Amino acid sequence: MGLHRIEANVNVDNVASSTLLMRAGFQKEAHFRENYYYNGQFLDSHIYGLLEKDLI
Repeated sequence: MGLHRIEANVNVDNVASSTLLMRAGFQKEAHFRENYYYNGQFLDSHIYGLLEKDLI
């Protein structure tokens, strides 16, 4: 696809998704505090990134 970077935004409580991303080569890059509003509350998220050069 010619992409340079892929990002994933995951709820901190979603351990299954975080584990899957790490196994796929993503690196955890950030922890955002209360950065999105869902179901009446503000929640934290982790940001994962994968660069094209990480795949080589």
